[in-house]
Amino acid sequence: MNWELVTLTMLPIVILVLLGRLIKYSRLISSSAVDDLKKMVVNIVLPAVFFPAFLSIDLHIEYLPLFFITPLLCLVMLGVGFLFVAFVSQKKRQKSIRRYVFERYLFTGFEAGMVGISLFSAVYGARQVGVIGIFGLGHEFFIWFILVGLLTFERQRLHRELHRELYSEMVPIGSGGKISTESVMNQSGETNDGAAVLKKSLKQFLSSPVIIAILSGFTLNLMGAREFLYDNTFFMGVLAAMEYLAGMVVPLILIIIGYGLFVSLGNVRRGLRVVMIRLGVMVPVALFLNRVLISGYLGLDPVFEHALFLFLTLPPPFIIPIYMPAGYTGYEEELGYVNTILSLHTLLSLGCFFIYYAFTGV
Repeated sequence: MNWELVTLTMLPIVILVLLGRLIKYSRLISSSAVDDLKKMVVNIVLPAVFFPAFLSIDLHIEYLPLFFITPLLCLVMLGVGFLFVAFVSQKKRQKSIRRYVFERYLFTGFEAGMVGISLFSAVYGARQVGVIGIFGLGHEFFIWFILVGLLTFERQRLHRELHRELYSEMVPIGSGGKISTESVMNQSGETNDGAAVLKKSLKQFLSSPVIIAILSGFTLNLMGAREFLYDNTFFMGVLAAMEYLAGMVVPLILIIIGYGLFVSLGNVRRGLRVVMIRLGVMVPVALFLNRVLISGYLGLDPVFEHALFLFLTLPPPFIIPIYMPAGYTGYEEELGYVNTILSLHTLLSLGCFFIYYAFTGV
C-alpha cells in the first residue's frame, strides 16, 4: 500500500471540503451566492464534463448490463426505506418516536452529480467520468420518473393538508364546514393528475442540461461522428473551452459540499442508523458485483469497479429537501433531520472511498 500516493490523492479533497467550511464560517460568501454556484455547476460545468466524456468513451456491448444495476438497486433500497418506516411506526405505538414523512426516501438514490463526479474526477481524472456516467444514466431514469414522482406526491399531499387547515378557517359559518378536495386543490395550486406529474418529470428530464449533454455525446458516439468532429477545428475549440470548464468541477463542488455540511446533534443517533443501513447494504453489494459481474463475468477494466463502488456508497440525492414544502407540521425539525443525514452520509462516503482507494492500491 503506497500511503504517500494515498495522501497526495486524498489530502487535496479534504482540504477543499474544509475550505468550504472555512468560507461559510468566515461569511466570505453568502448562502445565496453558493446557491448560484450550484446552478452554474449543474447547468454549465457538469454538462461540460459529461459531453466530451460520453463522446470519447469506447462503447461495448458488455456495458449494457451496467445501465440497469443502479436503478434496480434503487428500487430495492426504496423497499428497504418503506420497511424501515413501517418498523419505526410500529415502535412509535410503543414509544414517543417522531415519524418523518420523507425518511423513507433517504434510503434510495445516489448523489452522483455533486459528490460522485467530483470525487471520481479528482482521483481518476475527468477523462474517465464517462465510466461512472454509464452507471449514472440508468440512475437518472429512476430519479426523474420514480423518485421525483413519489416526492411530488408527498409534497402535494402535505400541501393539501396545509391548505385544508388554512381553508377551513375561512369557511363561512353556516356553510356546514365541508371542504371538497377540488377546493383544496384549487387553493394549493396542486393537481392529482398522475399523467400531469409524469409529463412534468419527462419535461424536466429532457430539458436537464446534464441529460442533454450525456445523450448528445452518447448519440454522436454511436453514430460514429467522433472522428469527424475531432478533425473539425471549430469543434476542437469548443472542446477546449469545455476542458477549461471541466477543470472547475473538482474544486468548485468540493468547496460547495464543505459549505453545505450541516449536522444537528439531536438527529445524529437516528440519522446514523439510516446511513449505516445504507452503507451496510451497499458496501457488500458493491464488492460482490465487482468480483462476480464487473471483473468476473464481464471482465471489464478495474476503473469500472472503482466507479461502481464509489457510486453505491454515495449519499442520497440532495434534491430531497427541495420537495419538502415549508409550513407543514414538523417541517423545521424534519428539514434538520434530512440535512443531517445528507451531511453525515457525505462524510462517511468520503471515508469509505478513502479506505477503498487505500486498499485497492490504484
